Amino acid sequence: EIYAYREVLLSQYRLILTLLLFIGTTVIFLLSKYITRPIGELNSTARLIAAGSVTARSHNTSSDEIGELADNFNKMADALVERLKEKELEAKQKEDFTAAFAHELKTPLTSIIGYADMLIKMGLRYGSKEANEFTDYVGDLLISESIRQSAYLAKMYGEYILYNSTLYGIFIETTK
Repeated sequence: EIYAYREVLLSQYRLILTLLLFIGTTVIFLLSKYITRPIGELNSTARLIAAGSVTARSHNTSSDEIGELADNFNKMADALVERLKEKELEAKQKEDFTAAFAHELKTPLTSIIGYADMLIKMGLRYGSKEANEFTDYVGDLLISESIRQSAYLAKMYGEYILYNSTLYGIFIETTK
């Protein structure tokens, strides 16, 4: 009878122990889910931003370390958006500058082509006095146009131009 009573007590002990282990495991599982949920939400927000949704933000407003991390994460995302806007503006400005540069470069080239065509149509022979006078005139016009274009491009680029003329030509120095 003592052994029977001992078996009943052991059986009850096993049942209570199993029940306590089940309840403890359930409580620990639910508590871990509750504690790690903000980190999971922050991780989801990070995935959204990495996928291109730069407007995604964390909505965690707690005052603990996770809330501070979420706040810093949102500040980082805002700074990222600001830098992206700056880069887009820089790219647009470079594109505009390149388009303006190409347009301004075409003007003297068109002049050169036009003057060369005029030389051919006038039938001036290379080395003749008329051809030399005409090429000097065209050269002066091209230098003048080149200076004007250089000044325009320097103005667009935000630089000042200093002109130094010498006996042999014009040298352009740029300063910021």
